Amino acid sequence: MGHSTDTKQLLILLYLQLQQASEISQLRGARVISAEDLLFLMRKDKKKLKRLLKYMFFRDYKSKIVKGIEEEDLLEDKLGSGSINKRQKIAQDFLISIDQTGELLSLFEDDEVDDVKQERMEVRSGLHRTCV
Repeated sequence: MGHSTDTKQLLILLYLQLQQASEISQLRGARVISAEDLLFLMRKDKKKLKRLLKYMFFRDYKSKIVKGIEEEDLLEDKLGSGSINKRQKIAQDFLISIDQTGELLSLFEDDEVDDVKQERMEVRSGLHRTCV
């Protein structure tokens, strides 16, 4: 029963964030929510912003795989490397425009462990042990 309550709270939070992003896009005069709207919303929560940047990186990475780019090129593309992909470029340009301290741009280079991912892996590991 606890999971359904957690899921409900998560969905409510997601709905509220999308509503805020929609309001921001309307203020810009746009009809759709853009990556910049989401980046702007998450700018104060470094953990969420970092996860979004990592997600954008992996979306670019997946696009390259689907398009059939050679493996050597994929290995050279790392978060923060000289080769910037489409989503990374959008995010980096936007963060440069709003970042006065350099703190947001440093998230591109930060290889810190993702606490949420680590917690999920530990829970899965515990569940796996109890099921076996």
